[in-house]
Amino acid sequence: MISKYLKSSLRIIRRQKSVSFIILTGLSVGLASSFLIMGFLKTELTYDRFHTHGDHIYRIIAHDTLHHTYVPWGPFVLGNTIREEIPGVKEVVPLYFTENFTYRTAGKENGPAYEYSEGARMLCADSGFFRIFSFPVKAGRSGEIFSGPGKVAVSESQARKLFGGDHPIGQTLTIQSKGEIYSLEVRAVFKDMPAGSSITADFITGMDMAFRFMKNDLISNGQVTLDETFLKTSWWAAACPLFLLLEKEVSPEQVEKDLEALVKKHHPAGTMTYSLQNLYDMHLHSSHLFNLWIPAGNLKNLYLFSLIGFLLLLVATANFIILATASAMKRNRESAVRKVLGAGTGDLYTQHFTESILFVLLAFPLALILVEINLPLINRLFETRIDIYGNNPGIFLLFLLITVIIGLISGWYIGAFISRTPPVQIIQGSPVSGRKRAVFRKSLVFFQLLSFSGLLVGTGFIHRQTGYMLHRDPGYHHENMMKVRIRDNDFQTHYRAFLEKIRNLQDVEAVAGTLWAPPNNSYFNMQMSLPTHPEETVSIEMIYVDYGFMETMGFRLLQGRFFSEDRGTDRETIIINETAARKMELEDPVGVSTDLGRIIGVVEDFHLHSLHNPYEPMAFILNPGMVREMVVRHRQDANPEHARAEIIAAARDIYPDAQIHVTSQEEAFRELYREEYRLKKVLNLFTILIIVIASMGLFGLSMFLMEMRTREIGIRKVFGAGVGRVIKEVSAEFLKMTLLANLLAWPVAWHLVRGWLKQYPFRIGFEWWIFLVAGIISLAVVWLALAYQTWQAAKTKPAETLKYE
Repeated sequence: MISKYLKSSLRIIRRQKSVSFIILTGLSVGLASSFLIMGFLKTELTYDRFHTHGDHIYRIIAHDTLHHTYVPWGPFVLGNTIREEIPGVKEVVPLYFTENFTYRTAGKENGPAYEYSEGARMLCADSGFFRIFSFPVKAGRSGEIFSGPGKVAVSESQARKLFGGDHPIGQTLTIQSKGEIYSLEVRAVFKDMPAGSSITADFITGMDMAFRFMKNDLISNGQVTLDETFLKTSWWAAACPLFLLLEKEVSPEQVEKDLEALVKKHHPAGTMTYSLQNLYDMHLHSSHLFNLWIPAGNLKNLYLFSLIGFLLLLVATANFIILATASAMKRNRESAVRKVLGAGTGDLYTQHFTESILFVLLAFPLALILVEINLPLINRLFETRIDIYGNNPGIFLLFLLITVIIGLISGWYIGAFISRTPPVQIIQGSPVSGRKRAVFRKSLVFFQLLSFSGLLVGTGFIHRQTGYMLHRDPGYHHENMMKVRIRDNDFQTHYRAFLEKIRNLQDVEAVAGTLWAPPNNSYFNMQMSLPTHPEETVSIEMIYVDYGFMETMGFRLLQGRFFSEDRGTDRETIIINETAARKMELEDPVGVSTDLGRIIGVVEDFHLHSLHNPYEPMAFILNPGMVREMVVRHRQDANPEHARAEIIAAARDIYPDAQIHVTSQEEAFRELYREEYRLKKVLNLFTILIIVIASMGLFGLSMFLMEMRTREIGIRKVFGAGVGRVIKEVSAEFLKMTLLANLLAWPVAWHLVRGWLKQYPFRIGFEWWIFLVAGIISLAVVWLALAYQTWQAAKTKPAETLKYE
């Protein structure tokens, strides 16, 4: 019996090739898009779930009560003290991450200079690392990595890259960090850390290397020496992410109380309080943390992607029902004849169920093929490694279940639509659409119009906000500017010579040094007493600079002057921004003495960081010894790439083995707003897909309508109506529906967009033209979809359309 329905369904698909192709294309694209988004959501929501002890692993979060910031690290000594004094803590593991190194293997000593592999990451840990975290070791013994200094484990992919077919255990890995060279013996190979791991590394070594890296990576305020003793024993040396493995019966709340007492006992003068964050919460609940060494996800964007995926699935379902209904209506006389000849309602239901299930079962493998083909593209778009199946093949069954449900819903609706219509009415060609059924179909179309109108508005505002952030005046020269960072311990030794070499380049207009140049995400804050109320303090972000930095950057001077080499006392002075003057309650700040020095100038507020951050109080301090970066302004008529090449060549002459990074301001801004660019690209893609799928549904509905209104159009032509007038009258109803959908979608979209914009202190406002453009696009899409089918029907001869017997 079933085979009969299957054969009939296959025959219908072959007979209506164009309609079947449109149905399968729309359904498979919609399903594939939804599956890809679901795969991304699964990856994000299951981050770190592969760790066996994950529900008992916690990260320490430090709250700086003085600067009101949260950071995901603490001092190394805190970990040792917890291990000794807090019961119920099974393991304590300090970590340290760095990418500031180059590496090569033994056997290449006579080869070219060290080559920096972008993105390679070194993780330093102690012996508890592999006991806490579930990272499998493929070769060697993990314990040997931490048995003494000079040992390292490499990832499986790095082992292949570095040693090829050679056995890596016992090989030597040579590391260079800022001019210092270390030889590490490979004692283990670990499997590549999986997609969905917050902790990622290419190399793992002991904490003995961490203290060497810290001396090169960290910045001192000049009052302490960053030697190993200080880094190991000082409560002020907060640089290590700390992870705890608690006993099963121990609550994190109790450990937090013990931690509070411990800190009061050992570091009463400190300004830090500590709390615990579960490993499973790290990825999506860390947006409040500064200076993340472990990358985190964005929960707000995850909600947005969930909404898009849900809308895609609903639009694909609505589109399928509309197109399948149009297909069934082309065969309504066949169904009526079958009813006259004795076919029951159940037979028609079964037939349409079979057709729907067959369509979705054909679309399902096509969707999976599209998923596999487009997965690399989506991974690049989302900037992640989506693991759709991973260790949970049950998601495949979920995909199949969703697909079958779509088939059942569409089969039920079409079967009910056809089987409940009197056969005589169908055979005579009378309208077969009851009011309730017409309302249901139009509701499906209305939902599609709502969806893509709302997405058009959302995409428009995200485009505008991203453009606003990129092109807003940052308060300094941002055109023709480049940042130069040299990672070498001898940087300061040759800094002056390098500065002069860059200054003498043909393409260079100005150059100066600084601790770090805008825009960046680095912070260096200190407390400064208010000159008017010495008992009160304000948190000041300090920027160490060299002579000429203010002029090179083009900061706008409001009061006073910049630093000058002609004045020997400027080493004891500072320049502040407007916000600092306001926070210090100074109307005329020039000449006022502070903890950091005498104020000689005030500059207009500028964006040192991204537009995610408000203006902060800042102070420029003249200290060439703290220079770590340089800013270069090249001539406006110079070729930027030629200028970059000149700078790199000059740097290579003076620092032959250093890591040299030269980035333009535009590149720096794009890095700051990477999340916004990613969101914009994702919305672009899926908005286009929803419009395409919805257009297919409208095309199918127009086919359905023309089937019902063929005689009406013929009569209109007999009475003298032209094709244009027919198109106008037929499409008027749906254009009104589109306008109504826009009017309903706009306030909802604006509510969601306004909530998204609140995360930015500097943001665009209400821009009415975005709604207008969204409305015009949606009206154009609907009109084009309806006009084609109406034109096809209108050009048919009335003699053909009016005969029905």
